[in-house]
Amino acid sequence: MKSRYRFIALPLPLGSPDRWLLESRPGALTLYMPTSGFHGLTLILFFVIVFCYLGAWIAVVTSPWFQDAEPWRDLTLLVTVGGVLIGGLFASMLWFTVVGQYKLLNRYIRKNPDKRKKVDSWELHRVKDGMIRYNLVCAKVGVGDFRLVVKGRFASIKAAIELAAGTSSRSSTR
Repeated sequence: MKSRYRFIALPLPLGSPDRWLLESRPGALTLYMPTSGFHGLTLILFFVIVFCYLGAWIAVVTSPWFQDAEPWRDLTLLVTVGGVLIGGLFASMLWFTVVGQYKLLNRYIRKNPDKRKKVDSWELHRVKDGMIRYNLVCAKVGVGDFRLVVKGRFASIKAAIELAAGTSSRSSTR
């Protein structure tokens, strides 16, 4: 069994841009809630990626070797260069949405430890809506109650909850 688990948690109702981090350590379940500064940094990084690819496209199209190749006569070069740049743009956006935000969130948490909130009590539920299964954690943090959809396998989340409940009697798992 691991000594620490981390999961991306999405607050309900779904559709908000917030991504929180739920961390489980022996005897403690912690929720990290980034502020608007983190979301602004994420948005800036996204636009930097987009404009870098736009700049690369302009640099390639206006370069002398590209103009000497006369791509308007033979569209193969134009389609190849355009396909590579557009494919790279979509690949970097996919990386950013899947991996990059998780890495940014981990870095943000290390630099801002005051954003962590200790979870007082929690319940783990598995909800099935048609073909889609959700792992729902109902958490009480301070005075607020939160319902979170946690990304991860149910068995891993259950192991994390059991790790946090190891020394705490205030939690329940279903």
